[in-house]
Amino acid sequence: MKILVYAHELEIGGAQTNAIDLAVALRDLHGYDTLLFATPGPMAEVAKRKGLRFIPAPIPKSHPSPARMQTLRDAVRSERPDLIHVWDWLQCLDAYYAVYLPMRIPMIVSDMFMTGTRILPKNLPTTFGTPALLDQAKSEGRRPLEVLLPPVDVHLNAPGSVKTEQFRAQYNIQNGEIVLVTVSRLSYSMKAESLIETVNVVRALGRDFPVRLLIVGDGEARAGLKLLADQVNHELGRCAVIVAGALLDPRPAYASADIVIGMGGSI
Repeated sequence: MKILVYAHELEIGGAQTNAIDLAVALRDLHGYDTLLFATPGPMAEVAKRKGLRFIPAPIPKSHPSPARMQTLRDAVRSERPDLIHVWDWLQCLDAYYAVYLPMRIPMIVSDMFMTGTRILPKNLPTTFGTPALLDQAKSEGRRPLEVLLPPVDVHLNAPGSVKTEQFRAQYNIQNGEIVLVTVSRLSYSMKAESLIETVNVVRALGRDFPVRLLIVGDGEARAGLKLLADQVNHELGRCAVIVAGALLDPRPAYASADIVIGMGGSI
């Protein structure tokens, strides 16, 4: 059986990681022929390392995106998948109108947003990331539905799978410091409020405790978080908050933490 996985733009993020990891697991554990269709980005390198076939999609200028719809149709005609697995509503609109309706290619949708998405078609098999969203979707008459918690590669991410010495040295983490780590997209939607609260907690606790916060990620909120971090560091007289940027492999950051502040799949 061949499955075409239609994911987001391959920026560094949880849903992109989920899509890649699940496609690889279906291939390696269950023998499916899986390939990835998405707009290129840094996570394409991760897919390449895992040996996942990748078909690049155009950058969308609108949703639905006529350019992505045409490229998706071309990919379906060439690859002849038995099933399309679409991640989230932006990609769902493209696939629904480009291949599901006119070409009758079976399709399932995974919606990992934290609020209900009313624009999703009601008649497609759909998974949600939490039981609450599943219940909401049922009340709206959607069927069939399942919960899909964020999939995690427990072997790749096993305790002790990476060393921390180089990472700790890079950020001058000292013995005796209480290291807080959060790995997240630095976006205003769903993320910024928590990130700002975490920095302010360090501002308060940092007067009495040797806490150090590392924020690992990138996005449109990065500049504002960096400004806030600089203010806190100036007040405390030390580098208590570091905006480290994105990491394709965040495992050294997790492994260096005394406390992880997780959101979404990061938990």
